[in-house]
Amino acid sequence: MSRSELADASGVSERWIARIESGKGNVTILLLRRLASVFRQRPVQLAVDIETSLRCNKELSDGM
Repeated sequence: MSRSELADASGVSERWIARIESGKGNVTILLLRRLASVFRQRPVQLAVDIETSLRCNKELSDGM
């Protein structure tokens, strides 16, 4: 799913989604619920997935 499609489906701006993807945006419970509903996941699972993804990206950028 593209960032644009996710923004349309969730009602969250593409700019904010980009900030979340880069680890610069703070995710509120309401935002997490909106994003989770698009993927038909529980918010807690989406939070774990986001955290895991950010951790992996950091490890890759650190040269691990």
